[in-house]
Amino acid sequence: MKKIKSIFIYIIATIIIVLTSPLGFLYTAIKNIFTFRFLTWLTQIQSYFMVLVIALDQYANVMMRDLFNDTMLKKKTKTYPFGNPDDTIGFVVRKNSKKDNLTLFGKFLLLIIDHKK
Repeated sequence: MKKIKSIFIYIIATIIIVLTSPLGFLYTAIKNIFTFRFLTWLTQIQSYFMVLVIALDQYANVMMRDLFNDTMLKKKTKTYPFGNPDDTIGFVVRKNSKKDNLTLFGKFLLLIIDHKK
């Protein structure tokens, strides 16, 4: 029963996030307009979205752990596996790259991740 409850809670949480995220962003923008901090907030918007990107990256690392572990890591020993909620996908890929444990797909993803640097 607990497993079914966990799945149900996950589905509800996902629906709530999808439906309320635009509302949360709009509220923050309007609040900053009416408190005369909008121009300050606009200069900080890059860091606002970067925090959201990191959170999504960590979410994807957990959500895709089995797929990524099976398709991006060569060896099952001496690897740093995907799935830790505090890690980003890029962190895990780079860590395994240093150990030469990436498959061709993992190396391709590393190339894409590090392309902008």
